[in-house]
Amino acid sequence: MLALRRRAAVLALVPLAYLVLFHGLGRYGVVNGDEGFYHAVAATMVETGDFFKLDFHGEHRLYDTFMNAPLQYWGRALAISLIGDGRVAMRLQSALFGLASVMLSYALARRLANGRAGFLTSAIQLTTFQFVYWHSARTGELETATAFFFTAVAWSFVRYVETGRGLVLHHVCWLLLANWKLPLGLLPLIAEIAAFALLPAARARFGPWLRSAALVLPLGFVWHAGQIAAHWDAFLGVANRMLTQALEPAAGAAGHGVVENARFYFFSVLYGAFPYSLLYPFAFGSLLWAKEEQGRVRMLVLGLFVVSVFVFFTVVEKHHRWYWTPALPLLSIFVGVWLDRATTRGRRPSVLGAFALLAAGLAVIDVDLAQTNPFRSRTPLQPLATPLRSWFGGSPGVEGLSIAALALSLALVGRLLRPRAAPALAALIFVVAFGVGMLRVTLPLRHLDHRTEMASLRETIDTARAEGREVPLPIAIREGGELKVRSLFARDFEIVAGHSGVSWWLYAPDDPRAVNSIRRGLEGD
Repeated sequence: MLALRRRAAVLALVPLAYLVLFHGLGRYGVVNGDEGFYHAVAATMVETGDFFKLDFHGEHRLYDTFMNAPLQYWGRALAISLIGDGRVAMRLQSALFGLASVMLSYALARRLANGRAGFLTSAIQLTTFQFVYWHSARTGELETATAFFFTAVAWSFVRYVETGRGLVLHHVCWLLLANWKLPLGLLPLIAEIAAFALLPAARARFGPWLRSAALVLPLGFVWHAGQIAAHWDAFLGVANRMLTQALEPAAGAAGHGVVENARFYFFSVLYGAFPYSLLYPFAFGSLLWAKEEQGRVRMLVLGLFVVSVFVFFTVVEKHHRWYWTPALPLLSIFVGVWLDRATTRGRRPSVLGAFALLAAGLAVIDVDLAQTNPFRSRTPLQPLATPLRSWFGGSPGVEGLSIAALALSLALVGRLLRPRAAPALAALIFVVAFGVGMLRVTLPLRHLDHRTEMASLRETIDTARAEGREVPLPIAIREGGELKVRSLFARDFEIVAGHSGVSWWLYAPDDPRAVNSIRRGLEGD
């Protein structure tokens, strides 16, 4: 009967997964430049038959050749070949890897604890806003795939530390991650070297790991070695650019710096995973101090993988709020396993603290449930703001502390009145957090038919041409985003940068006015 209930619980997540990840996947326009760029490169591969060159409307993209090649483009090309060149093909790979990541998280949480922990983990991950919308499952980028491979690398390493087996599988997962997005291949190396240095249980496995890595990992650079040989000068430029991005923040020479990056990712996690992010400190801390030796080692190793993501991106120059997505499945596992344990034998201080912080956070942190539209142009790129609301006209911080104190007092009273209040309180924490998470990922689906300015213009032009009507040129576009405008219009128009409220002008390819406009721009007119 228990097994039947667990299967029913997992099956209950199927319609949620379809709704959140796949429903209306092709209805909204291109959200940002990256998904348009990746798709255009893959479409060119299908059109030309050249699967070893990253061509973006006539431009050989050498930076992306070294950083984001080659597997994800081949996967997109396969989708285009099977279902046609459209917005569903653009996003199908991301959605499928989103589903695969949820399934993998379920399996790992079940191995770490039980089926209920797996269910809780899956429900949490499916209702995390960051995982669904920001450069993730519903847009055609890399993040859900890198999250899947990163989680697979982490778990296969835990398995190797525990049993001494599975080293080849572990390094195969690493090869897939590195050939999806090369810089992310460094993250497991950071975590694993730290594990060997800090954990006696892992240290005994270092010799075989090092020998296997020396033999297997170079295979991950076959593509890159070939590209380096063919484009040596370009490779030196890319390498110099990456080194500059890595060193400038640490030296304080860039516009961000380590402290600013840390602050940026703190708020990115707080907002992107809200309200589950309020539970991360308690889940992380409680499980790392588990009484069982094996369980503690597992969680410490997984924790090092999570830390490696934030350490790496904190010290590099570029920062975007979706860069931390590879850590999200592991964080969901931490919360799912912690909630499972808390609802059976919950430790009172951890549960009470989580309840108080959740109550305060829900009361004063405004995530704009009613108006959020993740399909708007450049929404993921706008400066992050986590506004605080004030209920009584005072300081939100003071009100938050007051609400936390009140919630803690009520919880303590409940503990005094009921001997086993902590597990019931943990169950309430999940119900409340899951309810808010559901609202955050389902309410934006009201905007599935949203069109950005560029997407609307593209459809208008295509309709006019299909009906035989002339399209008056030039066309002004006020929406920004170079990759996006090129992905949508470079095949048909000459694109010229604008000014004074106009981001781009579209001219006919041979229109002399385009040449003059470009010349004026170069002269600073």
